[in-house]
Amino acid sequence: VRVAALSMLEAKGESMPVGKSWWKKFRGRHPELTVKKGDPLSYARLNVTDRGILNQYYDLLETTLETNNLLRKPSQIFNCDETGIPLNHKTGYVVVSKGVQHPYTLVSGNKTQITVLACTSAAG
Repeated sequence: VRVAALSMLEAKGESMPVGKSWWKKFRGRHPELTVKKGDPLSYARLNVTDRGILNQYYDLLETTLETNNLLRKPSQIFNCDETGIPLNHKTGYVVVSKGVQHPYTLVSGNKTQITVLACTSAAG
């Protein structure tokens, strides 16, 4: 955290001492913050977590199901999902507000992984 603070000061063209006890004093002034291990989140995934984009997707899905007369035919509606199990990435810690359940850490999209693909119908 100390290194990040120094980097932010440098980026703003400012210079001030950031001692070893800086973080402890900072946390004392900001009790709403805490440190947690970050959940990896690629930039591509970040872009599709926007509420507006999700609403557009589900509106289009509903329209498509209605247009193709599939709303009452769950045995003809399928969903596939894939997930990757990373083999080499570990996330660091991030400073977040207390109560944040999933503090994301932006990571590279390039990683070695094992991929699992699951597919099922709406009827089960």
